[in-house]
Amino acid sequence: MNLEKEKWKEVMELLSIEPVTLSPKISSAVRTSMTGLLHILARYKFAMKMMQNRDGIRIIDFGCNDGFGGLM
Repeated sequence: MNLEKEKWKEVMELLSIEPVTLSPKISSAVRTSMTGLLHILARYKFAMKMMQNRDGIRIIDFGCNDGFGGLM
């Protein structure tokens, strides 16, 4: 299994433990257009790829609005 799929599995496990309440911004993006949500997720995917193979580091997400990608 590649790293991307492993990380997504971890996120899904975290989400199954406790319900997630979406912020007004994310809720609006989901309700009005999935493109907005996909754009947000694409940024996090890019950042995750940039940090691939760098074990033991922590990332600070400045300007993250509501921190939606914090689980990733």
